[in-house]
Amino acid sequence: MAIWFITGCSTGFGHETALAALARGDKVIATARNTDDINDLADNGALVIALDLSWPEEKIQEAVNVAMEPFGSVDILFNNAGVNMVGSLEEVSSKEARAIFDVNFWGHISVTRAILPHMRAQKRGTIAFNGSMLGWTGMGCVSTYTATKWAIAGLAHCLREEVKGFGITVTVIEPGFFRTQVFGTAKHAQLFPEQGMEEYK
Repeated sequence: MAIWFITGCSTGFGHETALAALARGDKVIATARNTDDINDLADNGALVIALDLSWPEEKIQEAVNVAMEPFGSVDILFNNAGVNMVGSLEEVSSKEARAIFDVNFWGHISVTRAILPHMRAQKRGTIAFNGSMLGWTGMGCVSTYTATKWAIAGLAHCLREEVKGFGITVTVIEPGFFRTQVFGTAKHAQLFPEQGMEEYK
């Protein structure tokens, strides 16, 4: 029986992974900005907690520590949560670009830093990052989102080398197009620049 910590469980890969893990008898700590969005996971036995990856690192650390108390450890960390910004580089403000990086990159770093000491102590663990095929190619009007995925891929490859001596494996999953809410209509999942430009429409 494995203990999972999964971010971004309200929809898509996070939600489906949590259900699959629960179905095989594993324990799951499922997170979302709003726990009302993951009540079905709680009904299936998951421990659900509120976690927003745009929070300061100290607040993320506190939330992770509280969530881990019932189990004492985590075997698998799935850094899944993310948001998309649809807009050309010229349209997306620096503030908006930084906000995307706060969730898609820095938030994952904060969660990983919080859990790594526990994995090192137990000499085992798996850390998976949900990247994208855009982590090795490019596409117009998602430049800031794509940049976060390149950053995550680079982070994962380097972290793998840093922690392999502790029995910890690191992987990055780079899926193509799936009908998830990051490209859909879920609140917070897909964002658009406040100052769009007619030339790019």
